[in-house]
Amino acid sequence: MRALGADPVRVPADTLRLKGVDGLEQRVFVLYGDRLAVPGSHITANVNLWPRALVIFARGDVYKRLTASERDVLQQAATNAVPKGGPAARVGDLEAAGNLCRTGRVAFDLATTSELRALRQAVAPVYRELESDPETRATIQQIASLKVQLSEPPATLPKCSGRSPASTGTPTALDGVWRMDTDTSAAGAEGLDENWGHWIFVFDHGKFADTQENAKACTWGYGTFAVRGNQTSWKFTDGGGISPNNATNKPGEFFVFDLSSYRDTLTLKPAHGEISPVNFRAKPWRRLSSSPTRRYFSKRCPPPADALSG
Repeated sequence: MRALGADPVRVPADTLRLKGVDGLEQRVFVLYGDRLAVPGSHITANVNLWPRALVIFARGDVYKRLTASERDVLQQAATNAVPKGGPAARVGDLEAAGNLCRTGRVAFDLATTSELRALRQAVAPVYRELESDPETRATIQQIASLKVQLSEPPATLPKCSGRSPASTGTPTALDGVWRMDTDTSAAGAEGLDENWGHWIFVFDHGKFADTQENAKACTWGYGTFAVRGNQTSWKFTDGGGISPNNATNKPGEFFVFDLSSYRDTLTLKPAHGEISPVNFRAKPWRRLSSSPTRRYFSKRCPPPADALSG
């Protein structure tokens, strides 16, 4: 970092607000999830300062106590995790990048060929210092060889999409108040408290808001929606509330669901090729009222007063 003219500052991994720094090196998924990409931010989309290897850490004394069989199990588990871990990280970053694009508040910049060449030249002294150690030099050579063997093109971001539900003001079949109650099984493998509990959904002529509540979490979210045939699409404007895992809905999130209804029961299903979070569709919804109203929202964490207005 110093070779590039920066004054590096260490920050805790769970820092949600950064002050006094001009830039941050982090995954786009974290920049988005922790709301670190503030309006006006610029994100470099084709400069990767170092690879993010999937690594299992263990204390030396603990590892030495493992039997040969136990070490083999650990090795095999790590080997099995890589084929799923890499793609999962890429999917998460692409989703976060798409959400940031939809907010319209962040720019993705591409370094030019000459700028990338200048970057290489700037860090050349760092490579020379690293390669003064024979073991490190051999590792760098192995990495370079692997890169040639794989011949993988650099990942690229899709063009920023302006995908958005239809304009508000039009009545829809979803208009009204709906309820869903789920247990921890709806939270999936991560088990986040923000993803299960007592849900209230209010839809009103292209605007929607929801609250989710259990003993540990109480969250709200709101945005715009559209219904086209047997599908509904939601674009979140914001989210918040009591969130022990910082798992509230964020600006720009875009979800699509297939839907079917019978009388006052609504069922959401995943839409092919779209993001359809299970926490919103884990159980059928029950209609509480055909008229949109705020009175059913959680009293602990109601959405902002203007969530359904305008």
